[in-house]
Amino acid sequence: MGSMKLLQLIIVVGVVGIMFASSHKALGEQDCYADKRTILRVCINSIKISGDYAPPSYLCRHLVGTSDMACICRVLWPSDEHVVSAAKLIRLSSDCGQALPVGSKCGSLTVETQRSP
Repeated sequence: MGSMKLLQLIIVVGVVGIMFASSHKALGEQDCYADKRTILRVCINSIKISGDYAPPSYLCRHLVGTSDMACICRVLWPSDEHVVSAAKLIRLSSDCGQALPVGSKCGSLTVETQRSP
């Protein structure tokens, strides 16, 4: 009798897990964590906290130009901001033709204006 209840519990937990995983896809939540890691690594000279903003390399420009920068900004965590500047990431996005919408979040910052190309 106890093993039957355990089996039922396992099935219920499994079904709930599947429903939860499906609901994130249904809400349109995009997984851009791998792109974020790549951008932060390849573009570090442009977005690191220390020093002035540096123009992006060709590879950095290409990666930013083909990435969903709004998603990357949404998943920029406070721990990332110990290394990279959200303000420089916003500028980098704009410089690479991926200007973020006014009012959107990029880490701890809110985009207030769009830079002219």
